[in-house]
Amino acid sequence: MRRNPTVAGLLSLIVRGLGQIYAGRGRKGAILLLAAIVIGNLNLLLLTSILASNPDPGVPWTIWIPRIGHDVLSLWSIVFWI
Repeated sequence: MRRNPTVAGLLSLIVRGLGQIYAGRGRKGAILLLAAIVIGNLNLLLLTSILASNPDPGVPWTIWIPRIGHDVLSLWSIVFWI
């Protein structure tokens, strides 16, 4: 059965890996989906640790180092998706 590439692209925009699964490449789609879940959870854990740590505003590195780490993980997530 021939798949519609537009539908695959739209599915990938909604959930990473879903377009690959629709196109018949289930293993690749599952890997992309799992990677998205792992990277998303790492972002959430890092952001939660930033908020829970109650950083001292007088010491800038307590705010900026975790924030930079969160931004790097977010950028990696976007690059991996592209």
